[in-house]
Amino acid sequence: MNFNLLQILLSALAGGLVMFMFNRIARSLDLGFAKDERTEGKIEKVDSLARASIARLEGELRHTVDDIKSSLIMDLKERVTRVEETIRHLPSGEQIDKLIDRLGLVEREVGVVAAKTEGMSDMVRTIRDHILEGERR
Repeated sequence: MNFNLLQILLSALAGGLVMFMFNRIARSLDLGFAKDERTEGKIEKVDSLARASIARLEGELRHTVDDIKSSLIMDLKERVTRVEETIRHLPSGEQIDKLIDRLGLVEREVGVVAAKTEGMSDMVRTIRDHILEGERR
């Protein structure tokens, strides 16, 4: 019988302990709900302030990005204009081909003139030598 009484006492103690823990947990949960009810307005206020700040920053960021884009576009337009002005003054491929042909023609003419003057340079050298020898005498 002692054994049965001990089991009953242990069961009652365990049951009491379980009830005590259950009540503790229930109270902590109730306190949590009460806490949520007390902070609900504050959370909404902070949330609305945060959303307003985010919207303001988003607007500022968009404005800044638009300014940067327009600045870059203007810079690129200016560069393209300068390149176009520079290219406008350069000769075309057709003009360069004509110039090469003319230079080839001038080179051949200079070769002909050089060949003709080669004979004259021998004659001028002979005359110069003759004059120099005449002055020495």
